Amino acid sequence: MSARSPLEVAVGVVFRADGAVLLGQRIPGKPYAGWWEFPGGKLEAGETVAQALARELHEELGLEVLASDPWVVREFTYPHARVRLHFRRVTEFSGAPRSREGQAFAWLHPEAIDVAPLLPATVPVIAWLRLPPELLRSAAAALGDDAFVDALQRRLRTSRSALLLLDEPALPAPRFERLFHRVLPLCRAHGVTLLVGPSHPASFARAAGGQLLSAPPPGPQSGSPSGPQCGPARAPLRMTGALVRDRESIARAAAAGLDFALLEGCPPAAWARMLDVAALPVYVATGGDGREVADAARAAGAHGVAPGAAVWQHEGPRGIQPGRLTMDLKAIEALFAPMFPGLMGVKIEEAEPDRVVASMRVRPDLCTAGENLHGGAFMAFADTLGAVATVLNMPAGARTTTIESKTNFMSGAPVGSTVRAVCTPLHRGRSTMVWQTEITSAAGKRCAIVIQTQMVLPGAPPA
Repeated sequence: MSARSPLEVAVGVVFRADGAVLLGQRIPGKPYAGWWEFPGGKLEAGETVAQALARELHEELGLEVLASDPWVVREFTYPHARVRLHFRRVTEFSGAPRSREGQAFAWLHPEAIDVAPLLPATVPVIAWLRLPPELLRSAAAALGDDAFVDALQRRLRTSRSALLLLDEPALPAPRFERLFHRVLPLCRAHGVTLLVGPSHPASFARAAGGQLLSAPPPGPQSGSPSGPQCGPARAPLRMTGALVRDRESIARAAAAGLDFALLEGCPPAAWARMLDVAALPVYVATGGDGREVADAARAAGAHGVAPGAAVWQHEGPRGIQPGRLTMDLKAIEALFAPMFPGLMGVKIEEAEPDRVVASMRVRPDLCTAGENLHGGAFMAFADTLGAVATVLNMPAGARTTTIESKTNFMSGAPVGSTVRAVCTPLHRGRSTMVWQTEITSAAGKRCAIVIQTQMVLPGAPPA
């Protein structure tokens, strides 16, 4: 059986707006009946992977795929078949899943997937899903140690999750050691995995719990792992990746059982050719801050981007401009003054792509008869933050509108007090973005959580 060509299978990792992914349970009569997997099916003659996946999701679950990107291609050998699984990330779809073949299904967040048993080919995907879309690379030599640490603190304060690569070959050993002992506590305090680059002694990687190798370890070059336990055992670190520069080194990284690879020295035009059979998640190194090529990287099959030093540069006020890194708070205040947020007294305190913070005084005219902040005021407060956050992330010239909002109320906010809101992303796509806003009282007690979906619209046509 192993000598036969593998069965080509399209597999969809379907993302809901809140970040949950869809898993289904195999029906009786199939191999591994009752086991959980990501939905999909085999390619039919003449189909592309994208076409096969769209057909399978429609036939099995009634979903219409609107946008999907290639991700990882991996071979597995089961007792009954040898398969080549083409994983695609489905980021936009229409319809609600319904069981057309009698199978059970569940939406689960990657950090809380608890259904069992999982099909063996599904197991490694769970770890891939927990990798963030961005691999940050340090820039202390370029910016200076203090400036880099300050930029890192700002970034960690506003990012929900991240990987940070600390690799400073130009720094003398004593200076790097001092930098390491400043960076490691920051990463630990924010739940960020710290990787140490190949320019430094392995003792730093062991202390950090993560490493990036200068190249994948040598070994059998089969092109793709054949099962969930594949490749040589590696050091017991939380995460290990490797620098890669071509298809052969990507294959070696996968065969070694590494968690990810970082593709360097490859122009964007060659990404798709390099990644078309990548058997593990691959980040692509970019210039600039990475935002301008993130969509192209995903469309080529990259897991995400590893931006250059520009991602750390803190720019000064620039007014309100869509698609930029920051907003001038005074410009926001001036814009809001004659509008509803201004009438409510919304004060934006922080405005960055990953985090918008605001406060609002609870005035009598915003309250119910019981002298507590009106539910509609809570919702309008959150809606304002979600709109600002979307503007920070959408392309220049685009527009946005709210298409859905859901509020859970926990406690009231009495007249005369001040409420504070923190808005963070759950999903940032090309056509929709989903934001979660947590509103708390002056004492820090949670008052409400609002989840809203913003549609991103193209700019108005020229007159």
